[in-house]
Order: sequence, then structure tokens, then C-alpha cells
Amino acid sequence: MNDCLLCVDTTDCPILHRGPVFASHKFAGKSALCYEVASSILGGDICWINGGFPAGSHADVEIFRSCLVTYLEPFERVEADDGYIAEAPERVRCPKCVTVPQERKAMMSVVRSRHETINRRLKQWRILKTMFRHDITMHETAFTAVAVMTQIAISNGEPLFDVEYSDNFDVSDDENYADDDWESSDEASEASEEAGEESQEDSSESEEEASEESEEDSSEESVEEYSESD
Repeated sequence: MNDCLLCVDTTDCPILHRGPVFASHKFAGKSALCYEVASSILGGDICWINGGFPAGSHADVEIFRSCLVTYLEPFERVEADDGYIAEAPERVRCPKCVTVPQERKAMMSVVRSRHETINRRLKQWRILKTMFRHDITMHETAFTAVAVMTQIAISNGEPLFDVEYSDNFDVSDDENYADDDWESSDEASEASEEAGEESQEDSSESEEEASEESEEDSSEESVEEYSESD
């Protein structure tokens, strides 16, 4: 049973200038509204949206703490990027979390990449991609409508790519990795020893051949000198 069921991230949508409180680092300081989106890791469905928040005054982890975290089951966590590390490892699993095994990070990266696909699909709608010029109070309704239509598309012939995911990791896995490394080390040592022995044998054979050739040359020279003296 996975204790991470959702992947969480935020996406910013540009709006008319409204001051530093709305300044988004994703848009070089221009005003934006920030929305939190969560997707099912195994199913690839949009399961949660929350916003919009002024992009300049709400960090990702603060938005997460404000609502979604209160809906998680005991011991349930979410996959997220390192912007949520303040809630790791209790509520969040992110790449820089000290409890994340190195061999799991590639799998986690694929999950987050698949979630970014959802953000890109949301931004395919011009009302979210370009500057929103209507009453700002209407933006949340527009974002919700786009999210619903995006999910309808996912459920009806336009699914996201599949991912393989398992966050179960115990000591036996560590032991298996250690055994594999130990066996590999032993095999490498044996191969090295065999190579060393073969090298020594080759070297000995070469020395013997050189010595024999030297003796033969010396004998031939001696015979020639003896013949000339005669």
C-alpha cells in the first residue's frame, strides 16, 4: 500500500498588474494568481484544485498547509518538489528529503513530470495562458471550468502517460542492494586477481622466451667465432 497517493504542485496564471503582493517569480515579477493542483499518482486524474492566491505572498508549502494537508489520512503523504521540503518527511516526499533512497528518485521524477503535463494542458486554454483582463474575482471560476474540461478529456480518450510507482521501501531492500554490491565487488576482485595471474604468467613466458633467444644468439656467436679461428 502506497502512503503517497497524490502528486502536488502549483501553477501561476497571469493577470493585470496589481502590485508586489501578486508578483510571480515564474513571470519575472509580473502579477499572477497561484493555484494548487493535485493529481492521482496511479490514475493520472485531477483530484484537487485550490486558489487563486496572490503569487507574491503565498509560497507553495503555505498553500498546502492552508487546506489540503488537513484532508490527508494519518501517515498519508504527497509527492512534490523541493518547494515543499518544510513538510518533509511527515507529509511530503520530495527529492531532497533525507529519508528518500537514491534509487527511488528517478521514479519520483517521472511522477512529477507527468503532473507537469497537467499544468501544460491547463495552459493550452488561452484564458489561463494569456493575461486575464476581466474582474479578478471571476478568475477562479474560469480556472475551475478549465480544470473540469481537462479532466473530462483525460477520462475520455486523452489520458496521461502511465507511470510505475511504489513507495514501499524496507531494510530488506537495503540488504539486497548491499548483497548485490558485495557480490559485484567480489567478482571484480576475482577478475582482477585472475588478470594479475595471467599477466604474471605472460610476463614469465616472455622472459623465458627472451632468455632462450639470448642463449641461442650467444651460442651461434660462439660457434661462428670458433669457426673463424679454425
